[in-house]
Amino acid sequence: MESTAPARIDEIRPLDGQPQQVSPRSERDLAILRSLARRIDPKDPGAHNNLGVVYYHKGLFPEAVEQLEQALELDPRMQVAQRNLRVAYFHTGYFGQRVAELRTRLEQEPNDREARARLARAYLYGGDPGAAILEYRRLVQSGPADVQVYLHLARAEREAGDTEAAMSRLRRAAVMDPENAQVLLEIGELQYSRGISGEARESLEAAVRADPHLAQAHHLLAFVYGDLGETDKAERASKRATELNPSLMKAEANLSLDRYSAARYQELVGENPSTEVTEATFAHYNLGLAFRQRGLYDEAEREFALALERGEEAMLVRQARAEMLLLQTRSADAAAVYDELLQQEPGSPKLWNERGVAAHQLGDLDGAEQAYQRALDLDASYALALNNFGVVSHHRGRAEPAEKAFRSALHGGRAPGDVWRNLALMLSRLNRLRDAVDAYRQALELESTSAIAWSGLGAVLMQMSRPVEAKTALVRAVEADPDLAEARYNLGFALSAVGDYQGALRETKRALELDPYMPMPRFRLLIDLQFEEARVLAPELDVAERIETGGGIETFDFESSALENLFADLEQRPSRSGSADPLTAAREAMARGELDRAVMEAQRAIAAGGDSIEPVVVLGDLLLRQGLAGEALERYATALGSGPLDPLAVRGPKGHLLRGAMLGRARALLQLDRVVDAREEAARLVAIAPEDVNAQRALAEAYLRGGDPHRAVQVLQSVRDAAPTDVPLLTELGLASRAAGQMSAAEEALRRAIHLDDGAVAALTALGRVLAETGRGAEAREHLRSALSLLPSYGEAGLALAEVEWQATRRSEAIHVLVDLLTADPYLLPALTRLGRALEETGKHEEAVVAYSRVLRFQPADLEATAGLRRLHPAMAD
Repeated sequence: MESTAPARIDEIRPLDGQPQQVSPRSERDLAILRSLARRIDPKDPGAHNNLGVVYYHKGLFPEAVEQLEQALELDPRMQVAQRNLRVAYFHTGYFGQRVAELRTRLEQEPNDREARARLARAYLYGGDPGAAILEYRRLVQSGPADVQVYLHLARAEREAGDTEAAMSRLRRAAVMDPENAQVLLEIGELQYSRGISGEARESLEAAVRADPHLAQAHHLLAFVYGDLGETDKAERASKRATELNPSLMKAEANLSLDRYSAARYQELVGENPSTEVTEATFAHYNLGLAFRQRGLYDEAEREFALALERGEEAMLVRQARAEMLLLQTRSADAAAVYDELLQQEPGSPKLWNERGVAAHQLGDLDGAEQAYQRALDLDASYALALNNFGVVSHHRGRAEPAEKAFRSALHGGRAPGDVWRNLALMLSRLNRLRDAVDAYRQALELESTSAIAWSGLGAVLMQMSRPVEAKTALVRAVEADPDLAEARYNLGFALSAVGDYQGALRETKRALELDPYMPMPRFRLLIDLQFEEARVLAPELDVAERIETGGGIETFDFESSALENLFADLEQRPSRSGSADPLTAAREAMARGELDRAVMEAQRAIAAGGDSIEPVVVLGDLLLRQGLAGEALERYATALGSGPLDPLAVRGPKGHLLRGAMLGRARALLQLDRVVDAREEAARLVAIAPEDVNAQRALAEAYLRGGDPHRAVQVLQSVRDAAPTDVPLLTELGLASRAAGQMSAAEEALRRAIHLDDGAVAALTALGRVLAETGRGAEAREHLRSALSLLPSYGEAGLALAEVEWQATRRSEAIHVLVDLLTADPYLLPALTRLGRALEETGKHEEAVVAYSRVLRFQPADLEATAGLRRLHPAMAD
């Protein structure tokens, strides 16, 4: 079976197998190029980024990597430098070479801290924060007083999405060195990014007190003061940041390797990577950008207006406002601003591309295509315009030019992951599913936490009839973005396909709460913001499917015949199974496990008319197997009629159908937790047909669920002799005997079941529990591990084994069992909750918070996870 796991990050290679070709240069030329490093401000991350870009295009790849890494050392959140470094790492083969060299050094000298630090940094900037964290932790172990290592470890944990762990590392570093301004700055930045502006102000003011010349702290303080409405302080902080580092308040040409061709770079920067667009300061302009980045568009609009009023560079301000209008989908307003900007600068591919996006959003496909073409006429390798041209070509029904445009954007390896996602979506629409899977994998190589890519991959795997792999991908999607309705709907379909109908219902209900429409995947149009990257949704030219909920999400009141009527038009269609009789086709599909097909065929049989109640009972059984107990109950009621049953009819020619409906009704009532009603229905059936083993089992389950295990044991014992080799019956007898405290009888029944079927996972698990409760932990462990070896994702066995290990004070083993169980089935929420509790009780609070948070992504109302999170992190629980 084809694996869906992405390749290791150090196995990525250039798409064409070769780094970019550069013209040979003399040693004198190379010396001049390298001398540029002495001409830039060493404290300016933008200058290091730009120099790295120039070096890259001149073929000086090691020097390019060095400068880009330095940019990120100075400003870890600089997105353009992160993106550029990925390109320099992976599309020259440099990353794999560096990692191999550093690993070799560490094999020869494991205590080489410099090599380990460089390896950790390579992993971090290469997009593998998990590997970086492991290396930094080793550095912490060998040098626990190294504050710089704590700083880097915090950055890696923050990159991995664990902001709580990052904050913990930074606070530890602050205790070790309370006057370290860089540590205080990082704490303030993390607090600001989490929206805690008041605390961020305290940390940043402390950083400024520790180092009054730390320009970055003054710069960030300006934004924090602006957030808190303290505009006078914001202006003073901005002014002080400018005095300390003028480049902070100048509009720098922060270059990006995925934006322009080498020729365009040369035109922009010549031999000076720190080219300034203007010398004017931009206090309100910068505040407007900060507000825009946080989605505070009204505040950003106000600052841009003030910037124009105060005489700040009009072209830049109006361009920033136009970009914001696109982000707000105020497309007509954006188009008007871009038209004015293009009159002043008609040679800008960026402006033409974004004018095309405005037209595209308005549904003007002709105008969009023409604008994208103008951008490409100016710069044929402009990846963002190529992407957008591909989208508009697809929307116009031209698949071949669309694919060519996407692949042209991807050819140099510089395009964002959105291009891979767009290509994958188009390929899936063309039913080229294997190619779509490959494209989604490439997207995930670039952005492993992309919920859209995971959801798209899951949907394609479902189309390929690979529901287990689809479920894993969709779980990753929901973890990455719990509010992505598209992923929730798709996860519901996948869970249904693997038989987890309760999980499917839960996911579908949550999806309906998020969006009553079944969202269609949408293409992304890319725009080039001045100091960040962004995408906007292409117009929804594919109509979303409305999921009607009647009076609301809590209750589904469908007319009992509604579903049958929906399929009345299928009456004359031939069955896919080859059988002309829809009822036969339904039974054949049910035998194959194709429950949705079986339901459709049963509905066709009902729509065909006739007096037989058989298709109604079959449909009820199918709905019950899918976890739709309420709908199944309605079908059984239809089959049984409204009046009292005639005992003679139950024993007549159609008696087996009526008895089947009674049994189905009892089981449906049990699923709905109506235990008393279920017991009464099962008792009536047993009185009519005492020889029916399944009826006796239903009655026993009703007794057991109702808190009367002794009666359950009596019922099951009464039919054991009639079915001495019935493994499920023996297993249920063992469970009932255990509940009644009859441990010897439980062990006897369960051992008999295992003797008859050594692959009976439920019996092995139940026996393991009995052995554990009677003090035979070693034997219990053996049986539970046997159950898991047969079915690694069997939650009951895994939870029981974890409990056995925990009670034996084998804490680490218990945690490993739960982790292995979740590896096999990442959607097993009880195991995830138990893991959170185990981590909490062993003092691993940061990891416990992660586990509880994951539970709440899938089940926001989970009481145990909420309580755990409230104990460990009240702010997150609220």
